Amino acid sequence: RFCNQTGWANLWNHQYNQNASSTYCTYPWYYYYKIIGNANQIIANIDDAEGPDTEKAFIKAQALTFRAHAFTQLAMIYGYRWQDSQNGSTSGVILRLEPGIDGMPLSTLGETYAQIYADLDLAISLYQQSGLNRGNEFWKPDIDVAYAVYARAALNREDWNTVVKYAP
Repeated sequence: RFCNQTGWANLWNHQYNQNASSTYCTYPWYYYYKIIGNANQIIANIDDAEGPDTEKAFIKAQALTFRAHAFTQLAMIYGYRWQDSQNGSTSGVILRLEPGIDGMPLSTLGETYAQIYADLDLAISLYQQSGLNRGNEFWKPDIDVAYAVYARAALNREDWNTVVKYAP
């Protein structure tokens, strides 16, 4: 249905995931789980690394921010819209929170957003604890990026009070 159309419209309009023979259906899954896998390695091992605690807290917060962003994107692409999710009871994504590739069941959309919120709450706390920021390295996440990811996730979840809190 969508293969004979030219241009990027189907990609930008999220219609690519309606074509089961397109690599665009699976590419985001693998891409975001690669980010999650990398973040999980950092989260699991940063506390034992050498270096100042402030830097370790900042790096862990960045990994949590990346993981929350990846889960947000996966929920948006592969999950139901919140209004169609029966208050989060429909399938969400696999919540892989530790390094590994063992098979896991899908979590609900509600559980997915609860994990996103928990990751961002911890990330914001760690950013504040570290007292560090990204400076001129704009390609790296910091507390402002965590706020933006939080607002985006809350927008997807139709959690308007949280949207207002993190995107004033």
